[in-house]
Amino acid sequence: MNPLKYLCSTPRGIMVNGLWSTWRKGGLTMTQMMAMPRVQTCTVSGCGYNHDGCTAFAITIGRASSACDTFIDTADKGGMGQAEAQVGACKRAECVHNTELECHAPSIAVGAGLDRADCLTFEAR
Repeated sequence: MNPLKYLCSTPRGIMVNGLWSTWRKGGLTMTQMMAMPRVQTCTVSGCGYNHDGCTAFAITIGRASSACDTFIDTADKGGMGQAEAQVGACKRAECVHNTELECHAPSIAVGAGLDRADCLTFEAR
């Protein structure tokens, strides 16, 4: 049995093992939501979230050449301290992994492409 992995808590719920639970009177109720794809690798230097991997909670992939919209060119350190980033949203509706602006790839890689930080997993339909 895998231990529960607590990821995020909000006033409306909590994320455990990639599934959202919602608060209700008497306890938690599991909702049927898929786990978000992991950012398996990020080779972008100079990003405030990249410390031996992406430490942002979640990233957004933008429309322009699959650019990582979460990328920030700074020496400041940001993120959660652990390289466990996920894809929160993807604006590339023409990608084979995209359904309703959500990424369904098992995981993605981020690195230099047309931009300094691009989703290298992007594949046109």
